[in-house]
Amino acid sequence: MDTCGKIYEEALRQARAAKAFVYNPYVSFCTFEAYQQCVRNICASDLYARQRGSFVKRALGFSFEKLMCPILCVACNKRCNSFICKSCFHRLLWIDPVWSCPNCSAPGGWLTCSECSDPWGFASCQAVYEFSSYTRQLILQFKDQRDTRLSACLAALLVCFYRFMCSTFYANNANMRTVKSRLLSSQQTLQNIYHAPLRLPHNAVCFIPATRKAYRYRGFDHMELVTQLFAYALGISYCDILIRPYALDQRQLSKQERVANLTGTISVLQDMSNKRVLVLDDVITTGASMREAARALKQANAADVSALAFARVW
Repeated sequence: MDTCGKIYEEALRQARAAKAFVYNPYVSFCTFEAYQQCVRNICASDLYARQRGSFVKRALGFSFEKLMCPILCVACNKRCNSFICKSCFHRLLWIDPVWSCPNCSAPGGWLTCSECSDPWGFASCQAVYEFSSYTRQLILQFKDQRDTRLSACLAALLVCFYRFMCSTFYANNANMRTVKSRLLSSQQTLQNIYHAPLRLPHNAVCFIPATRKAYRYRGFDHMELVTQLFAYALGISYCDILIRPYALDQRQLSKQERVANLTGTISVLQDMSNKRVLVLDDVITTGASMREAARALKQANAADVSALAFARVW
């Protein structure tokens, strides 16, 4: 077999292994108990209470709100206290960073990626989940149905994934597969990742801002809420530094239109010298927003820029 044939066979073998791993319902980047604990800690914070609009709700344990609007699983509508029930949590299709594209986070794109053709300008770009029916429902309920309680859910999932990445990819990139396989061999080890002290690779976190039209429609910036809780949970400096005053809503635009729509529209409000910045967003589709943010932050002298999104369309 020639060299190309060997590369192709190896790619097929790894792709099959990646698919088997991604769809394993009982293996994820954290345990459901660790996610629940993270949600409880976030919901008990004064920051979350301020986002929800009243300290009285926190003092009363949100009892009136729970009575009138009980917390339901966003996927199956069963009553639960963590916004996602245990069975649905294990059905979420997470993107294994071992096999995803390091440039755009496309699942299975570690060897040859069909979703990106040029560097995006990030030291690392990762997404937590595939944009499937469950993640789509969660994001739409949060953004368009204005259920701001879900900011705690998205923040907790991002925090758990980030801690997992700090224990694997950021800590030991060269031996990531060995480290990850050892971590995932024990659910107890995964539980300990949430509680273990970590050396965080970033000292600032920001978010892709919503457009003016979207902000007026919803009355809030959804990623602002999530990023504030994310920064609080990890103890990272929260920076509201990106502005996007002129861009249109991206959801109805083609790939070429998205790039043209965002070119030169994101700017940074302050100098970011010596800052290792993590940029958060809800969904990566074509990556136009992320690439424009990376360009603006590097122009502001950021030492390092990485990206983390909740979901990836591919």
